[in-house]
Amino acid sequence: MPPPPHPPQASWSVPEGSSFSAGDVLASIETDKAVVDYEATDDGFLARILQPPGVEIKCGVEICVVVEEEEDVAAFSDYSPSAAPSSPSTPAPSSTPAPMAVPVPTTHPDLPAEFVLTPAARHMSHSSGIDATVLFPGSGLKGRVTKSDILVALKEGRTLPPLQKAAASPPRSASAPAPAAAAAPPAAPAAPAAAEAAPVCHSASAYTDTPASGMRKVIASRLAESKSTVPHMYAAHAVDVSELAGFRKRMRDLGVKVSVNDLVISACGRALRDFPSVNGGTGPADISVAVATPSGLITPIVTDVNSRGLGGISSTVRELAGRAREGKLKPEEYQGGNFTISNLGMMGIHEFTAVINPPQGCILAVSAGQSRLVPGKDGGPPVQTEEMVVTLSGDRAQVDEKTAAAFIQAVAVYLEEPAMMMV
Repeated sequence: MPPPPHPPQASWSVPEGSSFSAGDVLASIETDKAVVDYEATDDGFLARILQPPGVEIKCGVEICVVVEEEEDVAAFSDYSPSAAPSSPSTPAPSSTPAPMAVPVPTTHPDLPAEFVLTPAARHMSHSSGIDATVLFPGSGLKGRVTKSDILVALKEGRTLPPLQKAAASPPRSASAPAPAAAAAPPAAPAAPAAAEAAPVCHSASAYTDTPASGMRKVIASRLAESKSTVPHMYAAHAVDVSELAGFRKRMRDLGVKVSVNDLVISACGRALRDFPSVNGGTGPADISVAVATPSGLITPIVTDVNSRGLGGISSTVRELAGRAREGKLKPEEYQGGNFTISNLGMMGIHEFTAVINPPQGCILAVSAGQSRLVPGKDGGPPVQTEEMVVTLSGDRAQVDEKTAAAFIQAVAVYLEEPAMMMV
């Protein structure tokens, strides 16, 4: 199966200076989780594009200039938001920035010269071949230069001198007395040339920094927020899904093609109906389904699951997942929901836990089925079954252990007796 296509990149649909009509798409704008079309509300001309594709901007920033008449386009050919006249009381900034003074490395009286850099900063200095001691005093204890100091300096465009052998131990300040002269130790025997060679440093060009997409930034922020602010509790259960294969075959014979994930969604919808406190008692079961895209995970919502048949759930999931991989979901199609399902069974994962997606209170992690031998009933011979581990991550402030156990057992009942989902 070929990999899913990459989502479309943010771009301008109308060239600068061209006309457009009401309803035309002027640009495709990439938000944190989707690419949204920006449509014109009236007829006009695109006089000036102020933000090129691929630039990250904040809400409220000017992105273009539109005019009603074609003869007004030329008036904005050189327009720039920064070209606005400055206040009479505020002198215009100089076109040539003043050179940035490089601090003279000077150590703290109690700080040995070899400890001007923190270990992380020293590693970065040697691996990148730059002398970071010129940044002393830094933000560390007693003015030590940290890795963050180096990153900030590079981000500001400062050019650091190349690393020299003598730069590993910067000169002491005048206030720090040099150690007293001591008798020179006896000369050591000459070492092989290979031992005298400087350690090999990896060049900074050996790797490429790829900026994180807006979606991955949001995912990282929300995961960190969830794990640090939501009291997670977990409940796992091994579900006997031996009947699912035969049930799916009977459904195919009826012209309805369903996946195991579709059946899990249906089972969770009915379990949420039985235990509404698991989704906060918010009414219909609106279940978010985790979908992997080239930019990261996104969770389109299957609304009111219990009002849909298995065929409706299957077609809805396929349609939402397809548009999710293309980055064409509308915000209301992935924002909201009151329960989430994350299924890694198709990737062969046997068991895992998922992180709650606030403000939701629970998420169910679904693993792959595994063949197992279990004791037969009433002392009979062992029986081979197909077991699938499902793990519920719950917000302990919303769901207690007893409710979580009852809910996950209800999910197991529907999956073990799939015909019950037809009622």
